[in-house]
Amino acid sequence: MSLGLLILLTAVYFIRPSEWVPGLMGTSLYLWIMVAAMIVSAEKLVRSLSPESLRAYPVSACVAGLWVVTLVSELLNAGAWDAATGFGKASVFYFLMVGVVDSRTKLALFLQSFAGVLFFVALLIILNYHGVVATNMGYALAQTEDSTVGVSAVRVAAVGGATFDPNDTAALVVLGILTSLHYTTLARPRPLRAVWLAAAVPMVYVLQLTDSRGGFLALMTGLGVYVVARWGRKGVVAGLVLLPLVAAYVASERMAGIGSALRDDTGQNRIQFWCDGLLLFKRHFLLGTGPGGFVAHVGKAAHNTFVQAFAELGAAGGTLFLGAFAYGLWANYRLVRPSNPEAEEEEGEDEDRPERADPTVALVLSLLSAYAVGILALNHLFATNTLLVLGLATVVTALNDSRNTLPGVTLLARACVLSAVFVVATHVTARLLVRW
Repeated sequence: MSLGLLILLTAVYFIRPSEWVPGLMGTSLYLWIMVAAMIVSAEKLVRSLSPESLRAYPVSACVAGLWVVTLVSELLNAGAWDAATGFGKASVFYFLMVGVVDSRTKLALFLQSFAGVLFFVALLIILNYHGVVATNMGYALAQTEDSTVGVSAVRVAAVGGATFDPNDTAALVVLGILTSLHYTTLARPRPLRAVWLAAAVPMVYVLQLTDSRGGFLALMTGLGVYVVARWGRKGVVAGLVLLPLVAAYVASERMAGIGSALRDDTGQNRIQFWCDGLLLFKRHFLLGTGPGGFVAHVGKAAHNTFVQAFAELGAAGGTLFLGAFAYGLWANYRLVRPSNPEAEEEEGEDEDRPERADPTVALVLSLLSAYAVGILALNHLFATNTLLVLGLATVVTALNDSRNTLPGVTLLARACVLSAVFVVATHVTARLLVRW
């Protein structure tokens, strides 16, 4: 029952029936399901929040710390508590997920259900796009003048509420595409593989409708990481052959214009926002401007979640947010890298050699990598989908008994160094590319 409620909670979050389904509009459906899940899974929730769990899984410690920093920053900056409340609910989702998904069978069922939810969302977008059904929730179209293409372009605008734009939509469907393709290679009996491949098709179509460069880069990153993480050197060869073909099929003219994006108005505006974010970080170093402070000071969103973290939550929040992704990537990378590279090289031509690791580890590593690339152009600091992806990283490390053994002080020191490198690298890159 715990897993069923978690899956239902996930479905309600992404499909948002209370925003467009008659009879449910205006209800607090998501909140009530969350309360029910907390009651049913209380013991598991408490265990995932225990000091032992936070020490063993640093991503969990970062998430808990982020909520505290969000609360304090909002308090000091006289915020309206909206971000602290919203991120609090997202954090509850994370710890429910870490506590409930405690077996490989449950993880597989959750991943498959997650892909199914995103498949359904993609269908709604397509049906709305072609005028078959109409919803009230923002499965809408945005008419935009695209200087890259030179013509008026229609881009699918929203899933998950009216605040979503095409790039937000793309970041989500990429996760569904990667998960569907993963099960295309694994499903039993074999005819189910065709079903999973077919499920990926509408999500690829929606990605094309979004015309999102960030979504395209995220997909290419995720696919590249997946084939290498799962098949090693053979994956490198497969990636070099297949990824250009996938890119040629998926990419629109706008998606392929990555270089021109840095020169046009949209790309330049975002780089300028990054510069503004770093300036806010310098002025509000420790705890930032508070949630929502970037828009209040600059008038626009940061369009880079990591820059947003440093600007709005300061060094404390930015370090925790960046550290959560860094440790999640590192912990999962350790699970897929060969323990004996020389042995792998010697056995490299053995066709019967088993895969390097649990294929699900490769999937989660690819999801985390793709999402990290996607949010470089988005504002998903307080989003539940961000913590869902981080939660998958923690679940996989827990199921593979990969507990952290480093002292907390060591991890914190490394996170601080990484944050300093990130800020300097972002500053240098932005200054080199920006045109005022």
